[in-house]
Amino acid sequence: MDETSNYYSLFNDEIEGRLDFKFNHPNYHELFEKLKTIETKHLYDILLEPIIKGVQPQYDEDENVMVIKTVDMKNRFIDYENTLKTSNEFYKSNPTGHLKLNDIIIASIGVGSVGKIDIYDISDPAIFDGINLNVLRIDTEQYDPYFLMYFLRSLYGQEQIDKVIAGSTGMIYISPDYINNLIIPDLKKPLQEEIVKKIRPLESQAFRLENEVNVIINKALEVFLKELQIKSPIITEKVEYYTKFVVGLNRLDFEFNNPKYEIIDRLISESDVEFVELLDVVDFLRDSRNPMKTPNEEFIYLDISSIDTRWGVTNPTIMKGMDAESSRIRRVMYGGNVLVSTTRPNRNAITIVPDELNNQICSTGLSVLKCKQDMNNRFLFYALRSKLSNLQFERYCSGSGYPAINQEIDLPKIRVPKPSPDKQLEIVEIVDNILKEAVEKERETIMIWKEVKDKFESLIFS
Repeated sequence: MDETSNYYSLFNDEIEGRLDFKFNHPNYHELFEKLKTIETKHLYDILLEPIIKGVQPQYDEDENVMVIKTVDMKNRFIDYENTLKTSNEFYKSNPTGHLKLNDIIIASIGVGSVGKIDIYDISDPAIFDGINLNVLRIDTEQYDPYFLMYFLRSLYGQEQIDKVIAGSTGMIYISPDYINNLIIPDLKKPLQEEIVKKIRPLESQAFRLENEVNVIINKALEVFLKELQIKSPIITEKVEYYTKFVVGLNRLDFEFNNPKYEIIDRLISESDVEFVELLDVVDFLRDSRNPMKTPNEEFIYLDISSIDTRWGVTNPTIMKGMDAESSRIRRVMYGGNVLVSTTRPNRNAITIVPDELNNQICSTGLSVLKCKQDMNNRFLFYALRSKLSNLQFERYCSGSGYPAINQEIDLPKIRVPKPSPDKQLEIVEIVDNILKEAVEKERETIMIWKEVKDKFESLIFS
């Protein structure tokens, strides 16, 4: 088969258990031939128990037990700091959803998410989202969990996962039966540990660079606020308080009325820059289109998980109209619009729509903002990602176990700075210049992560 060709033919006796085009694609033949050059076994040979499907979690932000979701998986590490929470009672009553030290978590549902692999490397009590994730609990006496994690992230693990993905473009998944049958190297544990030890220094280097990138990004957003005479960093401690019940308040939930949020008014009052409600500087677009009306036409789709929370860049998916069964796949976006996730907006799933995504579709869980004439979209992008906006998002997201901001009532009330158009451009240029260093370090980090994969793959065959 030609490398650039996507056509092939097979005899009947060459077709495997499924008839779909991708499952039988000859490209995978080379992969399995390569694996035949070493001793292998199936994943189920090292599992202590069947693949764990977990439970559907309940959320309670006032509690302390972590809930690990797909969005917390970075395919390099788990973002423990930003997880949702559940109660200790729910945790105790649902033992099948418990995470244990060295559990391997695999994202098994969702465009752009399937195949993410991370390891639970702490001992804190936690539960996982059993709807979108599966857990592999392996026999650590015979197999090193980090070795398995690296293998499943490697070309030889990811291609096997890619081969067995099922479902439509809009809702793809991996069946636990296929995960069970993944082929893994059958190496003695001391050799596995030796390979892991050889790539750990590279991984540590990558993590160090990633931390440096985070420091620069945070510095850039602090400088953004300083240019507006907003003192930084903004620190608020948890405050317990008592108040009389007053009929007629806009919101009665405890957190919304917490005195700690008085810092928002104080910081804004100290600035010489005018602050206005979001509604004054943007139009909230609610244009919609149902792709299913043109079932054979392709379109580009962007959902919340497609937005990188670190940089605000997008990783969209190409879909066909027939696959847009979910009612969430309906909102129209345009080039230059600012998108804000209404679910956990303080995670900074905020982006500017690239021109190539003009007139394409995004999730209804994203609010589409069109800047008015005197508001620069990149300035607004930085403003909404700043700590001052995050604090306001946090306040308005209260009152629910699953934090989300109402995009009709509360999101328009978020107060943002509105300096002159020239001052906006000046501040954007200052922030962009600071971020140039972070971009260079990010490129270096990507190269090191590639080196980690390449070195691991070469070691398992040597």
